[in-house]
Amino acid sequence: MKSGTMERFKKIRQERIANEYTHVCGNCHSKITPLKKNSGSFVIEIIVWVAALLLAKPTLGLSILIAFGYSVYRFTSAKTVCPVCGSENVLPRQSPAAQAILKEEDAK
Repeated sequence: MKSGTMERFKKIRQERIANEYTHVCGNCHSKITPLKKNSGSFVIEIIVWVAALLLAKPTLGLSILIAFGYSVYRFTSAKTVCPVCGSENVLPRQSPAAQAILKEEDAK
């Protein structure tokens, strides 16, 4: 394909993605597809797992249980956030509150 054709396809895809929102941010009123944000830190999780594996024999496997617990905590406490402002006040597109925000934004 020619580069002009590729640019046109990229532009069409970006416009399609912009029109396919699933949520509305209650904070900044953006039309968004929210992100999942895990609690804790990935770097800390790696450090905990390395330490757990190094200490597995002296602690009789208890360190692995602690590392597993931290991993479970990180993934079960994931939050839905707005990619624009980072707020956790994310509303489904079809909810009455989101519809009110959309009507208010259209009136402006």
